Amino acid sequence: MDRPLNILSIQNEAISHPGYVGERVYRRGGVIEDVMPQHGDPIPTSHAPYDGLLVLGGTMDAFDDEKNPQFRPLIRLLQGFHGAEKPILGICLGAQLAARTFDKRVYRHHELEIGFTEIEITAAGSATPVLSGLARRQWVMEWHQDTFDLPDGAELIATGERCPNQAFRIGRHVYAFQFHFEASKPMLRSWIRAGLASVEKNHPDFPARMEREFQRHMAGQAAFARHVSDRWLDLVEERAGLPSLSKAG
Repeated sequence: MDRPLNILSIQNEAISHPGYVGERVYRRGGVIEDVMPQHGDPIPTSHAPYDGLLVLGGTMDAFDDEKNPQFRPLIRLLQGFHGAEKPILGICLGAQLAARTFDKRVYRHHELEIGFTEIEITAAGSATPVLSGLARRQWVMEWHQDTFDLPDGAELIATGERCPNQAFRIGRHVYAFQFHFEASKPMLRSWIRAGLASVEKNHPDFPARMEREFQRHMAGQAAFARHVSDRWLDLVEERAGLPSLSKAG
């Protein structure tokens, strides 16, 4: 008897949820187990109950273990999924923690990268199952002030002018994206409201600019997100030995 796909989601902020990725999981009849470390949820110690791991964004610094004691057990969990060759998808903070999992440095970027930004899928990226078939140039949502060094053995699969390390892949099962392709318009508006004082102080035109950029780029981001999420979930189903439900909608 077939069972549902079971995805573990590490949600580092209450307002940073799986978004478009979650939408695609649910369309396949899958299950997401949300773990929120900032609200006291313990990090699971084993990958065994899960088919794939999603690690989402957050406002904390990925290099600050003193303020974030959950990072070390989370990195051990990432190591466990990697050792079992179970698919991992890291987004923003999740991508930075993935870099740390492979012993690479995360550090302050020279600027806050915020708003829709043009990135380029590399030739290596276009050859991956997750990004193949997409236009090489994409406009995606950025909201980060840190960056990371590329892990040894990783393929750089997307790059940008302001921040070169935008996405990487390790093996067939580890994908890490610096940008927030999972974020829908309502989610982004909630982020703006939550950080409005800081945003308006440093970028007074940002809220109004974002409303204009939604018109230009939101449909493209949604299409990108659904493509990437579906292709990553294909890998999860394949690894779990489950029938593919990629045509579910």
